[in-house]
Amino acid sequence: MKKIAVWLTALVLLWTPLLSTAEAAREAGGAGIVIAEGSFLYQINHMEADPAAFAGQTVEIEGLFGAFHYGTGDELQTYYRVYRYIPGSCCGGYVTGLEVYWPDPAPVYPADDTWVRAQGVLETYELDGVTYLQARLTQLEQTDGDAGERLATR
Repeated sequence: MKKIAVWLTALVLLWTPLLSTAEAAREAGGAGIVIAEGSFLYQINHMEADPAAFAGQTVEIEGLFGAFHYGTGDELQTYYRVYRYIPGSCCGGYVTGLEVYWPDPAPVYPADDTWVRAQGVLETYELDGVTYLQARLTQLEQTDGDAGERLATR
């Protein structure tokens, strides 16, 4: 019984900052989900575990921007995401993040490894029998600390 109480307390302590951040953002007219600095890995993993539960929600995320590739030859596809390196990973080679895209046929994307702040609406899609989550961008800013250069808003 004592273990259950400890686990419930831990869950409340973990969720409280996430919920209050999302509530504050919604009240300010911002994103419903804010991928926070201290819980980036946890929030991304949670969203990836059940993508359909997050579809339709507005998200704000900050991190590195990059193009990634899937497939080979004629099947090679490029996709973009806002990501961060996973702390403690061997050689710093593992990343986690959220796929993002402009619905525009001629999108403007920043250079790889540029620090950005992105906002968009979460959508799901299926590839090779797996459901993925992506954000249809409404705003993408290249940032340098607190100063930001707006790349585009739609």
